[in-house]
Amino acid sequence: MTIKHCNTISFITISFITITDYVLIMPAISVSEDVKRELLRFASELQTKFERRVDFDEAIKFLLRGRKGKNPRLLMEACTPGNAEEVLKELYEERRKDEERYSRYFGA
Repeated sequence: MTIKHCNTISFITISFITITDYVLIMPAISVSEDVKRELLRFASELQTKFERRVDFDEAIKFLLRGRKGKNPRLLMEACTPGNAEEVLKELYEERRKDEERYSRYFGA
């Protein structure tokens, strides 16, 4: 920035720097046309669900995250009959811990 004085008026010249857009270069993967169509269909469903633009990268991440969360063995264990009193006791204990965390966090 340079300042030039001319009588009683000061002129300030500011140099503007033009920042160009950075292009993120991502590796390319090859898929068949039918997989590409299915991925496009899935991405469009996500766009409808989230009400915003979703690209292929985000659609693939969504699919991969969903795969990690499922464990059929745990589902079977949860669905087998067990001791209801123990389960109820654990439920109340976890609820009490939640209430304690809530009161510590919010000071209530």
